[in-house]
Amino acid sequence: MGICNITFMVDSKATNLMKYYKKWTICKEISNGAVKCDEYEIGRKSHVMLMPMGRPNTYERIKFDTCCVIPGKIGATIMKQYDYKK
Repeated sequence: MGICNITFMVDSKATNLMKYYKKWTICKEISNGAVKCDEYEIGRKSHVMLMPMGRPNTYERIKFDTCCVIPGKIGATIMKQYDYKK
């Protein structure tokens, strides 16, 4: 559990997600624009992002938890309660 940084990729088509990460989290892009990632879809491009989580009880960890973890848990809870058979 000593992870303090997350490196991930965001599809270049997911512009709203990119805006969210840049505006509301401490995430930053570490690639110079979109890079090729043809493993799953030929021609696909993604942005490489770095999100420092920070050590427990630091500002970075509190911001990460309030902007990413808590909304994710709330969203997952709501989605579990939704009846998809309607």
